Amino acid sequence: QVDNLTSVGIKGAYINSTQTLDTIKEILLEASMGEFKIIYVSPERLESKIFIDMVRDLNISQIAIDEAHCVSQWGHDFRRSYLSIKKFYEILKSNPVISAFTATATQEVRADSIKLLGLRHPYIYKGDINRENLRLTVLKEVDKLEELKDILRENEGESGIVYCASRKEVDSLYYYLKDLGYNVGKYHGGLKDEEKERFQDDFLYERIDIIVATNAFGMGIDKSNIRYVVHFTLPQNIESYYQEIGRGGRDGELCKCYLFYSES
Repeated sequence: QVDNLTSVGIKGAYINSTQTLDTIKEILLEASMGEFKIIYVSPERLESKIFIDMVRDLNISQIAIDEAHCVSQWGHDFRRSYLSIKKFYEILKSNPVISAFTATATQEVRADSIKLLGLRHPYIYKGDINRENLRLTVLKEVDKLEELKDILRENEGESGIVYCASRKEVDSLYYYLKDLGYNVGKYHGGLKDEEKERFQDDFLYERIDIIVATNAFGMGIDKSNIRYVVHFTLPQNIESYYQEIGRGGRDGELCKCYLFYSES
């Protein structure tokens, strides 16, 4: 996301676990001088007292919380560190505007998130859940590998994601497709940070067409021309499914979504 901002002339930065403390200090020093419009951090960073001490005096005008459903245990992707956000902004001297965004929140999750994030009488905007350019197809499992190859042939040269349930399944399918000559990468939580970054960049900058991944792939991925999304195994729930197919067709053009289904 920072790369995309930079390419259109907006000065952004990110802070994550791959950076040294000296690098983080340098970024925050530049931020204190007004060098950046926006800084991306993960909520896990808010559990570090050192980090909080470094940013509490910054002039922060807004905090935007992405994937806001993660604060709620009723949500499909609960992350405990999201609970630190409210405590964080309450100690800031700048009294920023708070905004929260998510593509999937049931009424229960929405109410829970508002409460846990400490939003007071927020303005609530609900978009239309129906994206007409996503074409959903459910395929009954017969020979999944053959059917997957048919899908890949039908969408040859286009960007696509194949979601799997486990790291083991991702690795197995990745090597299978690679051996067949497909231009493919993989992504899951067991990869080293540099491997994740390499495969992610290769996909974003179209050095590879296909990424085989667990649901760890996708948050923060803003690639407009994903033309198909395959769920090789059933996702955990309907919210996860909606999040994952929502990464397709962001340019408004057709994206084909395939879901393999087995009665077992």
